[in-house]
Amino acid sequence: KEMIERRFKHLEWPFPDLMVIDGGRPQVLAVSRILRDNNINIPMLGISKFGNDKLVFPLGAKKSFQELAEVSKNILLRARDEAHRFANFARKRRKRGEFSGVSSFQQSIATPIFIKIHVLQLVIECML
Repeated sequence: KEMIERRFKHLEWPFPDLMVIDGGRPQVLAVSRILRDNNINIPMLGISKFGNDKLVFPLGAKKSFQELAEVSKNILLRARDEAHRFANFARKRRKRGEFSGVSSFQQSIATPIFIKIHVLQLVIECML
């Protein structure tokens, strides 16, 4: 909750066009509640690994959005996989001490959820 609220308090940063949550119904509902409480309206979905990469939508998601996401599922899965690869690579670099001079707080800011958002934005921009 704190991380998401902190991210959206930076009004100088553009809001993402789509949020992809690495998780199932509980994670999607939690993020959806945070966005609603802060009057932020961004389309979002989750990818549940326990549901065999099932797409999970928040309550009230438009049918057209759900259909578009289902058609784009392979792209969403590739974006998620790339975000995991990037996060794992960064974690290994941090372990090896390649971020010398950078505080652990600064290192922790680039969390996987927002890496995923930015990777997905790049994928969407490439499709346009």
